[in-house]
Amino acid sequence: GGVRSLFRGFVGTLCREIPGNAAWFGGYESGIYMLTPAGGSKTDVGPLGLAASGAMGGMCYWAVPFPFDVVKSKIQTGTHG
Repeated sequence: GGVRSLFRGFVGTLCREIPGNAAWFGGYESGIYMLTPAGGSKTDVGPLGLAASGAMGGMCYWAVPFPFDVVKSKIQTGTHG
C-alpha cells in the first residue's frame, strides 16, 4: 500500500480518458454539425439539439474506452489476475 496505492491504475485511467474524451468531443461535434441548419452556425442549434449532441457524445465516450475502464477498475480494486 502506502502512497504508491494512490497511483494504482493510473495508466489504465489515462488509457480510458484520452480516447474516451476524443470520442466524446468527436460525437458531440458530429451531433452539432448534423443539427446545424443549412446556412446557419453552431449557435443556431437549440437546447434540445445541444442535449441530443451531448447524449451522442456520452454514448461515444463509453463505447470506446469501456474495455480499458474494466481493466483499470480491476487493477485499482486488486481483483485482477
